[in-house]
Amino acid sequence: MPYNTNSPLRTAALAPGNILNVNGAPLAGDIQVSGPGTLEVLAGRNLDLGIGGNNADGTGTGISTIGNARNPYLPFAGASIVAGAGIGLSNGLAISQLDFKSFIADFVESDSGARYLDEIGSVLIGGSAGQPARQFTAADFSALDQEEQSRLALEIFYLMLRDAGRDFNDPTSAGFGNYDSGFAAIASLFGTTRWRGDISTQARDIRTKNGGDISIFAPGGQLTLANTILGETLAPPGIVTETGGNISVFTRDDVNLGIGRIFTLRGGNEIIWSSTGDIAAGASAKDREVRAAHARAHRSTKRRRADRSGWSGHGRRHRRARHGGGGATPATWI
Repeated sequence: MPYNTNSPLRTAALAPGNILNVNGAPLAGDIQVSGPGTLEVLAGRNLDLGIGGNNADGTGTGISTIGNARNPYLPFAGASIVAGAGIGLSNGLAISQLDFKSFIADFVESDSGARYLDEIGSVLIGGSAGQPARQFTAADFSALDQEEQSRLALEIFYLMLRDAGRDFNDPTSAGFGNYDSGFAAIASLFGTTRWRGDISTQARDIRTKNGGDISIFAPGGQLTLANTILGETLAPPGIVTETGGNISVFTRDDVNLGIGRIFTLRGGNEIIWSSTGDIAAGASAKDREVRAAHARAHRSTKRRRADRSGWSGHGRRHRRARHGGGGATPATWI
């Protein structure tokens, strides 16, 4: 994608209020990145990917990373995507109104932070094969630049929301019957600012095709996927990691799938949290188990039959439990 300081997206990003909106007929450019790394799409208010059909050449589909699909000389692995709305002026995660400094001090550099750092990755001593692996430590974290620290801190934020959902049903946990740890993480990172902004994917995708995680947050709004007016789409739209990768979603208000889908294919976890709204799997069928066929012989009959394993389906299955105070209804799905 050639650099163009006067492109519609850059012009919109510099406009007052930083409202990012790509409504109307699909354009050939989309927001599409080849190669590894991280693509950040951050809107001061609303992030709207627009309506209308896709283009026959595979463009006009939304926000995507494609690895080496268009350039075989690049690595296969594609970039991750971070998409946020309603966060005001920003120039990346580190230079934004999100309080990563407080969150890192409160949780990443705390005693419990070591466990999360170990979970999000490890490094090889010396960087060569055959040498022992070691834990990813606070020293490794501190050696990263501020933007990378913020990105990893955002991963830890989602893991804390996940654990708050798990602890709610664990009688041995201090979080049993409450979501206090999750709301503490939210308060540390997002503070008391009155955020305002929604994310609407509509007929388009947020998709990684060759690996890469997807992180989505709307601290002052909701996430809405496709409604019933799509146009001609190349595939059912939604939020998808095609070749492995996690999907993490945080909103204040509802998560509405409509006839869209949130899918992790070929491996990956999903964490979806709504602080005060519902998580609605929409008009499509909920998850169903589909087993990949392979032959299995039975000793008694000597007959062979097909067996299957794996997950497929539309929509999204989720667990939901009501918060005891204030009527909040956070939910996680893993």
